Formats: sequence, C-alpha cells, structure tokens
Amino acid sequence: MSEKQFETMPPNSQKKKQSFLARRLNTLVALLVILAVLVVGYFFVQSALKEDAETPTTTEEPTVLLPGEVKSGNSLLVYPSVDQKDLDEVRIHNPELEEAYRDWGIKFLYNDKEKRSLGYILGHENDVYLDETQLTLFAAAAGNMIFTRRVADVCEDYSIYGLSEEEAIRVEVKKTDGTVYTVYIGNLNPSGTAYYLRSGDIATDENGNPYERKAVYLMTAGTTAYIQETLAARPTAMVSPLLAYPVNPEVGFAVFELFSVDGSIKLSLRPRSSITSAEKLFGGSFNYYAVEPAGYYSSAAFDTRIEVFEMFQGSEVMEYGNKQVTTTDDDGKELVYYDFETDVLSKYGLDSSRLQYIMRYSSVIDETAEPLQSEIWFSDLQPDGYYYARSLNFNIIVKVDPATVDFLGWQTVDFLDAYALRLNIGNAAKLTVKGKLDGKLFEESFVPSSQLSDSEYVVKSVRAEKLDKQLSMTYYREFFRELLTITLQGNVPSDLDKEALMAKEPYFELRIETPKYNKSDKYPEGLESITRILRFYQYTNGRALVTVETVDASGKSSGENGSFYVRVSRLDKLLGDAQKLCNGEEFSYRDKE
Repeated sequence: MSEKQFETMPPNSQKKKQSFLARRLNTLVALLVILAVLVVGYFFVQSALKEDAETPTTTEEPTVLLPGEVKSGNSLLVYPSVDQKDLDEVRIHNPELEEAYRDWGIKFLYNDKEKRSLGYILGHENDVYLDETQLTLFAAAAGNMIFTRRVADVCEDYSIYGLSEEEAIRVEVKKTDGTVYTVYIGNLNPSGTAYYLRSGDIATDENGNPYERKAVYLMTAGTTAYIQETLAARPTAMVSPLLAYPVNPEVGFAVFELFSVDGSIKLSLRPRSSITSAEKLFGGSFNYYAVEPAGYYSSAAFDTRIEVFEMFQGSEVMEYGNKQVTTTDDDGKELVYYDFETDVLSKYGLDSSRLQYIMRYSSVIDETAEPLQSEIWFSDLQPDGYYYARSLNFNIIVKVDPATVDFLGWQTVDFLDAYALRLNIGNAAKLTVKGKLDGKLFEESFVPSSQLSDSEYVVKSVRAEKLDKQLSMTYYREFFRELLTITLQGNVPSDLDKEALMAKEPYFELRIETPKYNKSDKYPEGLESITRILRFYQYTNGRALVTVETVDASGKSSGENGSFYVRVSRLDKLLGDAQKLCNGEEFSYRDKE
C-alpha cells in the first residue's frame, strides 16, 4: 500500500457534510439517544448542586457580602448563577496543560424548540463532537462558582494561593446578553478537597463606584469536583469518544470495508438486500454478501457485531486535531480543517509506517437520508493492552478496549460463513460434479424435475444426464446435504503461487446452475439464471484451494478467485458418494470421510 493511501482524509463530502452540530443536530442526536443521557446528567448535577445549597452554613460564613458576591438560598456565589441556556461561550487558559490545549473554550448553542443546549470546542465546530453529559457538567461548573467561605477580603499576594496570573486557571464566562464574568482558580487547600479562587471582575459598590475585587475564596467540595472534571481538565475530557456515525441495527450497513495494511485482512461486504441477481439465492439466511473476497457471505459472528456499531465508541479521547490545514474543495472553495502532527500519530501507533487497520462503512440513519460515511484508522494492539483509533469523522484519537473490537483479531475467513455453499435444493436447476475417482475422471450432471410453488421450486425427481436415468430422490437429497458440509478451514499460505496452481486441472469441480424466476411478489424484478462454479485445487496431501466463479445469463464471468482451503478428504467423499448416487448405492452425509 502506498504512502499516499495513508494521507489524512481531506474535507471532501465527509468534511463538507459535517456541519454536524448545525445541519444534522436533531436527527443524529435523537438517534444516538444522547438526550436521555443528557437528562440523567442534568438531574445528577442539579441534585448535587441542591445538596451543596442545602448544606448548613458554617460560623465562618461572611455575614456581609462584598460587591459582586451573591447569595442564592444557602449558597454563596462569586458571581450570579448562569443557566446553561444563557451561556454563550466559556474560554479557558490553563498553564498546566501542554501548549496545544492550553487555551481553549466551548461555544454553546441553545435549541429553544427542544429546550436544550449543545456546544462545540471553539475553532472545531465542524469536527470535534462534545459529550453531552460532560457538557452539562461543564456548564454547571462554569455557571455556579459556589464558595464556602472568604479566606481573605483583600489579598495582596495571590501567589500564596496559586492565584497569580502566571499560575492560575483563568475562566471567562460570557452570557448571551454580552455579560462576562472572569474567575481565577488556584491551588487546592491543604486537605485537597477544595480550590482557592478569586474574581477578575470590577464590581460596583453600594455607592455606584467601581470596586476592584481582591477577595480570595474557598470553593465547596462539590463545585471543586465538577471543576476537576471539566474546567480544570484536559479539554479532551469534554469530547465524546464516538468513533463514527451510528448504525441502525434494523437497517445495518450500506457498505462495510475493513483491511489491514499488511494484507492479512481485506474485506468488503454489501447487504443482501442490494443484490438484484440470482446471487441472492445463495448465502442462506446471512445478512451480507462479500464483494471482496467475492462469492462468500457473512458469518453469524459478524452479523451479531452490528450491536457494537449502534454506538461505536472508545473508552477515552486522547487527542483532537490541532494542526490547521487549508485546502480547497471540488468547487475551488477554501476549506479549513484540523489534522494531527506526525509525532502525535506516532505516539499512538497511528503514523503511516505503523498504521494497522482501516475501517470504512456507510450507514443509513433513516429512509429519507443519504448513507453517512464513516472512516476509522486503528493501530495494532499496543504494549499497554489497548488499540488506539483515529476517527476521521470526529477528528479525534481514542483509546479502545480490545473486547469491543475483537474482530480486529480475526482472519478474513472469520468474517465469512464457514460453509462454502449455502443453497436451497430447489434452486439448483442443474448440478454438475467433476473430478478424479480412483485415477479415473468422473463427471455427471444431475438435473432435477422441479415445480414452482409459492415462488419456490420443489424438486419432484432427479435424472443423471450422462447416464440418462432417474435417480433416487432420497439419496439426491442426502448428496445435496453433503455438498452443504464443505467448510472453509482457513487461509491458504501467503506464499502459495495460486496463479500457477489454478492453471492446472482442478482436483474437484462443482457447477450449479440456478433456475430462472419470472417477476413475482417475492422477486419483483425477476431473476435470470446464473451459474456458480466452485473449483478445488490440491496443494498438499490434505488441503485444496477453493475458488469461486459466477457466470451470468449472458456468459459474463466474475473471474475466478479464492483465498481459503478445504479438506481433500471431504472432496474424496463427495466424489465417492456422487458415484454411489449414480449406482443407486446406500450412503449418508453423516458417514465418516
């Protein structure tokens, strides 16, 4: 894979469509059911604030409020409480953080119709998506600076409390009416339970004169807890670990692709519902057919993994992109997006030289919307026992628990149905078996006499075409069951010269022609006949490469391809039982090979 393939996804249709918080706000958020989480978080915060408010006042509580201070119930606030719906933005300067995250903030967006707020990190309105529970906690902390007591009415040396301009966390809270409150957060008290803080505002005294606020306060423990999780935390703590757009389990994937840069996995699946040809007659009850490797169907294990993608996320956001990139879209319009520095990607095993897996899928949120495209890049399993994933949708790097992405450890064959053939007996209009038996070529075609009933063919009898004789339906059914027991055992060796092997005569060949279905309720477009050919090429005493080729009614071939092996002993039994079927001899698919 060339290095160019690992370049960051440009702001094409992915980025251009990502006015995510503005244009897809209602639909996507409703689907994610984050509103329910938000409500839970809201009441948790309000309950905790109420608990603080109802705490009995101490003897140290000031009896006279200084200019700018506010008493609300039993609570004392550095500035008047600000409801989340009245917040415009909160800007933070935290000298303790690394430079990339030292100055940051959150812009709030209030939806009056739904009576709730969303927000985005300033400068990242089109990519980084905030966690709504954390956003609620953040708003509660910024809007409710509650203190237990005033440590000093006038402080001349703020450094005693870690409140100097150089060392304190500065928080600027701007309301929608333009009012701005500034507060500085300093050290924890000796017991480590509460922060010291001071206001940076100029208040007005009782005579209407400007009053420079120099008091130092001690927060409540509850407010301190909120601030430690939000205002004083790394901004990544506010970001949702959502890796990609959600998948509706009732609809599934429109496309699913996964491949490893070392070539060990290469997989492309499409839903069976999108098949318009007789291919849909194959594959049993499974939900997806494989475009790559062609001719196979999804495994039951993969079909259950869709539950993971209902809310596909990691456990913790590590970084969001801070490297600004300017480019142009297809129409020549200038676009700005954020990328990651190479050393940041390298830190998590996501640079181009160590990137291990790439996953792309598209999902349909509702019937009226276009499929949403998702792309995630994965590291290999890191020494700390985690994967790290880069979401190109939300511009973040996330820690991922291996238990949630166990399929990254699968081989290609694990994504596919173990059986090489899944087909109803009535959908074989002609079945041809060819191979060497005891050194002699054996070839016979079995042609059922079928009757169409309720859009399904029912086999009434079967004839051996070359022998030109009727055969036992009991043993034909037994033989057909046996064909369905051919199982894929695993990948063939990577160094196997498949091209040279496939140039030889197959050890065994199975050719199945399907009937033609006219238009009906079950098949509105009708189904033309197709021929599926399974060929088996022996490369060791016990193993044979299996290939699949499909030929449509016009004679167009899909090409012959294969990556897996089956047991030669199974093929030997099939050939032997095909001869027994022709001879009218007794056999069972349950017999040992």
